[in-house]
Amino acid sequence: MQHVGECQDRLDVEPSVDQRFGDKLGPVEVQRIELTLMRTATGVQMRMPDRFQDFLRSVFHALWVDAEVKSQLRSTTEEAVKRGVFGAPTTFVGEHMFFGQDRLEWVCHALQGKPL
Repeated sequence: MQHVGECQDRLDVEPSVDQRFGDKLGPVEVQRIELTLMRTATGVQMRMPDRFQDFLRSVFHALWVDAEVKSQLRSTTEEAVKRGVFGAPTTFVGEHMFFGQDRLEWVCHALQGKPL
């Protein structure tokens, strides 16, 4: 958490959400989140180096500063639960739900109006 404070000082921002989100997650979940963020950051740095600083600033604000992001995530999650989502990736085409990356071909068919 020391690094978060240093970044806040450099970006001159005040946190508006609880910075202790990690206490509710086990080490495996935190490692997965960190790995996903690092893969994403690496991809942006490789493919769009001119946008990398914007990406970092946006991620920092979404994680530590912008309470609206937390509110939107909560709202989106509640909607997903109401629609029957039980894991990721889940994709909807209209009211039709597709679960798993092995169903992406079905998603393409549904988007093109083809029978499943």
